[in-house]
Parts: sequence; C-alpha cells; structure tokens
Amino acid sequence: MTKVAKNSSEAISNLQSTVRYLASLDYVNSSKIASLGWCFCGGGQSLQLAINSEPDYPLAATVVYYGNLGFDKKEVVKIKCQY
Repeated sequence: MTKVAKNSSEAISNLQSTVRYLASLDYVNSSKIASLGWCFCGGGQSLQLAINSEPDYPLAATVVYYGNLGFDKKEVVKIKCQY
C-alpha cells in the first residue's frame, strides 16, 4: 500500500495497462470492463482508475467499497462510465 501511495502515477499506469490487456482478449467484451476496489487501498485505486480511464478504454462501471478516496472533487467529472 505504501508503494502505491508513493507511486500513484505508476499504479494508475499499471491499472490502465491491465484494462488495455483485458480489452485485447478475444473472449472479453471490452464494453463491459469494470473496476471494483475493496478496503483502504483498493477502493481508492478503483476510483483513481475511473478518474484516469483512457478515452479509448472507458470502464463500464466502477465500484468503491470504501477506502482512501483522497481525491479532488473536481476530478470526479472525469469519470466517463458507459452505464
């Protein structure tokens, strides 16, 4: 958790890479990729992925089950979930 907190841009980049990889798989419907985060770090990372989703790889949904959300409220408008 400390490593993620100290390297948030790297963590977001890794999450974005994961979404791109999943979208590249033949058996995955890329319009249905979602993030789910649980607990102190996971909830915050799920939210950060939604805020920082790449335009070509938007998430279908984002679930945050509590966590360290520490974000600028103005950033939430960047979330472009499809549903």
